[in-house]
Amino acid sequence: MSQKTASRLYYGYIIVVFSLIIAAVAWGAQRTFGVFLDPLIQSFHWSRAATSLTITIQSLTTGLMAIVTGRLSDRYGARIVLTICGIFIGAGFILSSFIVNQWQLYLVQGILVGMGLAGIMVPLMSTVVKWFTQRAVLMNGLISSGQGLGTMVVPPVAAVLITNFTWQKTYLVIGIVVLVLIVVSAQFLKQRPSNLQILYTAKKPPPKNRFNPRSYSFREAFKTRTYWILSVLYFIDVFIVNVFMVHIVIHVKYVLVDNGGNARIAAAAATTILSAAAASSIFGRVSTGILADKFGIRWTIGIGLGFSLVFWLWVLFASQLWMFYLGAVVFGIGGWCVGAVISPLIAEYFGLKAHGAILGAITFIGVTGGAAGPLVAGAIYDKTQSYHLAFIVCAVMCMIGLILLKFMRIPRGRIT
Repeated sequence: MSQKTASRLYYGYIIVVFSLIIAAVAWGAQRTFGVFLDPLIQSFHWSRAATSLTITIQSLTTGLMAIVTGRLSDRYGARIVLTICGIFIGAGFILSSFIVNQWQLYLVQGILVGMGLAGIMVPLMSTVVKWFTQRAVLMNGLISSGQGLGTMVVPPVAAVLITNFTWQKTYLVIGIVVLVLIVVSAQFLKQRPSNLQILYTAKKPPPKNRFNPRSYSFREAFKTRTYWILSVLYFIDVFIVNVFMVHIVIHVKYVLVDNGGNARIAAAAATTILSAAAASSIFGRVSTGILADKFGIRWTIGIGLGFSLVFWLWVLFASQLWMFYLGAVVFGIGGWCVGAVISPLIAEYFGLKAHGAILGAITFIGVTGGAAGPLVAGAIYDKTQSYHLAFIVCAVMCMIGLILLKFMRIPRGRIT
């Protein structure tokens, strides 16, 4: 690489910055559903399970469309995909301000926003991993931290807007902001030219490329045990994350009220639990990338699942606000462990030949867990008037994930 070329800012870093912005805006907006849950229930007298079904529909839509967006990203690039998906998400939130029936909520938040979300993380992570073959885990961790940054900022802002205005106006504001920021940021995303050398600025020789030189097609990857273990791990990860994001705010609010707290103050305090988890998740996702580069991705996922397991056991006994804050910090560090490394992990195990398609298909299975989580937790609460059994289910799933890690290996040999 010439001195002139090396002295210029590597465009991959620009990709990372705008990818982080897109992830923060899109998923920060999505994470507001737990804030809107109680106002929607109070306005329309819907059950928690019926209202939570919105996220189930959204997750299934996201999963199905992720298969498509992964392939489209491989073929046409992330810029076109992200522009269209930004329009879908923005329109979904804008139209949410006009809903009067439950089916309308399912349509605009479940299907329209779900379609838009499908084109966020899969194309972003698949694009970045092609710009950074040496530091892919760290860079994907940075992009994944955008979800935490958005969750830290957007839900509390939404809560303030709902309190001072209405949930309808809040949906409208979020929709306009999301539409503008995602569409503008998407224009800076480019596919890496095939003849571009990867920048490596360190004085020591670059580390060995960890991507599998045996580049698998989607059909070949589909036949391996590793593919299905990764899929189940992602299912578990998104299941427990969505249970947390949808139900923890309303759970904390009523626990605080039951222990003598003022309802208005409890509602505001409960929302900050999301911010605490999101803030610690930024540290968790970035450190996941650093630890994975040093000790391996499998060990890093195990540590994350261990933190998540501790949280679900802890929250069974939490009754004071400080206990929920502490638990949120623990969950933030480990709760998103699989999502933070799934893209470079697929490259490490299956190569880059069909990276977007494989990532999209595994994401579909993952978000199926996200679809099931809030619905299961809501149904358990409606039946038992408690979230304790739902939290136990999440703890058991973390244990299953830890067991599965022992059987995960890089595929080798001839595919049959």
